[in-house]
Amino acid sequence: ITTFIPVVNLIGGCSFSSIVGGADTSYLPPSINTTGLSDKVAAWVVNGTANPTTTFAYFPQSQSTIFLGDGGGSASSLSFYSLWKVDSGGAAPEVMLNTTLSNPSSLILVSNGTLACFVSSLVYDYSWAVIACTDGINISTTEPLQGIQWDLLADDDLIWFKVNASDVYSARPKEGLSTLELHDGIYTSESTAVINNREQCNTRSLSLGVLFFSAIPVFVAAVMLQIRHEVPSMTPAAYLALTTMLVALAFVIKPSFTEVDSLLSWWLPLSSLILLICNIFGFLTNRIHSSMLSWSTNFSGIVFMLGMSRLIQVPFGYNNDALWSWIVATIVVYFPLIALSIILEKILLMVLGAIGILFDVWRLVTFLTESLPDSIKTPVTFVVLALAGIAVAAFGLFLNKHQDQFSNIVKNWSSRNLSRWILNEPDHNFPRTYPSVNGEEIEIGRAIAAVEKAVAVS
Repeated sequence: ITTFIPVVNLIGGCSFSSIVGGADTSYLPPSINTTGLSDKVAAWVVNGTANPTTTFAYFPQSQSTIFLGDGGGSASSLSFYSLWKVDSGGAAPEVMLNTTLSNPSSLILVSNGTLACFVSSLVYDYSWAVIACTDGINISTTEPLQGIQWDLLADDDLIWFKVNASDVYSARPKEGLSTLELHDGIYTSESTAVINNREQCNTRSLSLGVLFFSAIPVFVAAVMLQIRHEVPSMTPAAYLALTTMLVALAFVIKPSFTEVDSLLSWWLPLSSLILLICNIFGFLTNRIHSSMLSWSTNFSGIVFMLGMSRLIQVPFGYNNDALWSWIVATIVVYFPLIALSIILEKILLMVLGAIGILFDVWRLVTFLTESLPDSIKTPVTFVVLALAGIAVAAFGLFLNKHQDQFSNIVKNWSSRNLSRWILNEPDHNFPRTYPSVNGEEIEIGRAIAAVEKAVAVS
């Protein structure tokens, strides 16, 4: 790792110190001004090295303990998250926050433990928050500010915090929090650009590392194992490595890339469809043996169904109420999977298609009953499900009865139209070689072909 990190950083256009720099400020970009700040505050400004947080604090002067969590009871008055106080007398915990504050976090000790300060959001809008401090008896708060960061720093009697990651404030809790001091000139527009550039540099370096030290080696190894040794389970490994390569390459090209969801929404169904087409061609031309066909077809069928569901957003998504999306899913996904199961003789594809048909039935039932009164909703649901069950069973019996006929039609078509690509060697439905007892490889397929030829001659 020590050898490879500088290489990746060099390729990504990053300096080594920008990735692994510590708390010292020797590598500080000149556009961040820490003049007049203590070393502790300067390290916090540059690296975000904040105080370690805690979940409780004890105040000897008031003999009370405060803690973050729930009140420790099953009653509704004790079962919600807040800042609680327990006196030394052993009374039940009581809430310290008023009704306008919620979600307290980042509790730190200030002024040698005589005060505890934390961040608390406003109930009506979590983007607004306050800094609050308490001595175990009273609480003082700042005015609500939008964009308060959660990394607080205590330095002597001062508490430091950031707003919107660029405005730095300090306050003296012992004197109240009504007066805040804004420290101008620490972050400039140039320093913000430097910080953003460093973040993009880290993202590109990490993506390059994933690309060259993980995704590409796994992909090459999986392909080699599949070609040289015909390991059928390598198809999913190669596909997942290729998908990882695609995402990593996107972040290498554009570290601020935010369309990963859209990228995968199109990549998964299209790439799995191509893989299914290759499997069909390999099956019809006798170019893929049965175990590899099973792994590849079952995996690509699952990815295709999940990918199309993600793209079309049915059965679970924002298109759940759109009729066109259900029609597309049925015609493009569910029925083709059933047809492929007949052609390729893979039962898992039939199961996936049947699950899709059940989704259709479920949506049909909800559509027909959503506007009905409750008194007749149950009988109508029962009738619709019964009719759908009969239809699905009849369709299954029809397919079972005519499966051989459908298979013969497909085989005859492939014999007429794909004859130039069909391999007549029988060893493509079996692994081509197996080690013998003495370690030599026996070509099983060719042995079978020789035996069949001898029998035909005799």
